This record gives sequence, structure tokens and C-alpha cells, in this order.
Amino acid sequence: MSSNPTCTLLIGALALAACTPEEAEVTGPGTPTSGTSTSQPTSQPTDASTAAVFEPSTFAEFVRTEDDSGRFDVKIVTYEKDDTKVSLIASVHIADARHYQELNEEFENYDALLYELVANPDKRPKPGEPKKKGGFNPISLLQQAMTKGLELSFQLDNIDYTKDNFVHADLTPKGMARAMEANNESILTIAINMIQRQSKMQAEQREREVDGEAPREFDIVKAMRSGYGRHTLRMMVAEQLTAIEALALGGGEEEGDDMVLLEGRNDRALEVLREQMAEGKKNLGIYYGAAHMPDMERKLIRDFGFRKSGERTLMAWDITKRPDESK
Repeated sequence: MSSNPTCTLLIGALALAACTPEEAEVTGPGTPTSGTSTSQPTSQPTDASTAAVFEPSTFAEFVRTEDDSGRFDVKIVTYEKDDTKVSLIASVHIADARHYQELNEEFENYDALLYELVANPDKRPKPGEPKKKGGFNPISLLQQAMTKGLELSFQLDNIDYTKDNFVHADLTPKGMARAMEANNESILTIAINMIQRQSKMQAEQREREVDGEAPREFDIVKAMRSGYGRHTLRMMVAEQLTAIEALALGGGEEEGDDMVLLEGRNDRALEVLREQMAEGKKNLGIYYGAAHMPDMERKLIRDFGFRKSGERTLMAWDITKRPDESK
């Protein structure tokens, strides 16, 4: 389907907002003691057999089903090396509450669960924790609008980050700012990058239209009048979600094209993974956004010598067609 610019901006902003708690500082003086990794490799490549060509996994996808319904699925992909197992657990920042409950139960199975959150390691979101009161906060308003409008729940409000096996595996706010500065990145360059990538995506869509592949169009006004407006909106957002989160995070088509928002944070996560393995942890999970996972998978196989051993599918959004609730 053709990309909706408004939808692109909303989902992109949500993807960025979900990385960082509302109270986190993004700039400030001082030298952070951890979480300062830049986009440098976490290790040297192993031998040629480990770096062999592999079939990349699909970590999240929209699936259309019968009767104009659908679902948005995420994957848990597992890799093994000797007696160590690592699972890449793809996250989506808004989903059905049932999905997050399923994940809370899943996370209890790991010796260490490495998670993403651009914050200081001692800042852990707590389910049901009241939001800080303050002035106008556009990020908070966006989160509320998206979750309410789509009848979904927000990740940071539902995942229990207080568990003993949870390990912070992301940049600190100061480390993030420092890495972006070293890479000549800023909020402005991120926005420009996103616009350029969206333009490329729209151009590719036009080429497909010329080749006879008609895009699927959504008429929101018509859907609202028919009583299925919210369902139509959920279908529209779900169909674009994976591509647009990748746009927002700056995922490149070639290795080395990624920005700090993606590759720099991935390298920090893999650095923490190496530390946890050195401590003797044998069953580890990495819970990060789906857009991060292709780069992580590539490095797990090439740099760490893991091999893919299995995968499971979890339904994050159940988009069964149902009418809007009457008010």
C-alpha cells in the first residue's frame, strides 16, 4: 500500500519516544561510567565458516487474514553456540495487553534478559507507576493518543522491568548524546534522514504501481461512517509499522549505513551480552525493537559464532474485524 505521511510521522515519533523515558536527560555535562558505546564493532569477525551467507530472519510482520481481518506478529528467534543459548525477542512498542502479559511470563525463563531503554541503569519503569505531573509533554500526549485511538497498550506501562534477571543493555542519555555528536548526528539529521527514506519508499511504491501492483487504499472517512473506523485505522498502521519504525531508527540497507539510534545501541547491547556470558550466563534473551534485530542477528552469527536453531511466533496485535464501540 502507499505510505501515509501522517501515519509515518506518528509511528516514527512513537518509535523514538518509546526508547526514552519521559524524565531522562538527553544532554548535560559529566562523563558517563557506562553505556557510552559508539558504532564500533563489538568483536573481531570469526573464521570464514561462521561468516557464511545465511537467510535473514523476519522479526515482525503484518498478516492479512480472511474477512478483512489481520494480525501483527513478532518473533522470538533463538541461536546456539556450545552450551549457550541467545534469543532475540522482537518488541513492538504498542500492542495488546495480553501480548505483554505473555512476554512477562516468557522473560522468567532467562538467566539474563537484556532490555532496551535509553536511560541510566537504575531507572526502571514500573507497571502502573503514575506518570510524572508537569507541563505540556508532546511525547506523553502522542503515546496516549496512539494507545487510546488504536485500543492498544504501551510497552513501558506493561512490561515488568523490576525483575532480578533484567539487565540494562542500552546507551545512557549522556552516552547517546556523546555517540550522536561523534557521529555528526542530531535530531535535525534524524528528521532529514527519515524524510529522505520515506521519499525513497514512496518512489519505489510508484514504480510498483507502474508495474501493475495496485496499492491498497484506506478510506478512513468511509470507514468511520460505516462503524469500523478504529479497525480500519489499526489495519492501516499495522501494515506500515515495521517499515516505518526502521525509517525512524535509521536502519540502512547496507551494513555501516545505520545511525547511532540503531547500530550504536545494538553494539552496546552486544557488549553487555558478552559481559553476561563472561559471568557464566547460559540462557540469555535480548528484548529490543524489531527494527534492531537484523543487525543484531548478523553480528551474533558473524562476530560471536552463533547459529540459528529455532524461532517462535507471538501475536502482538489481534486485528479481528469488529465494529467500533457505540458511545
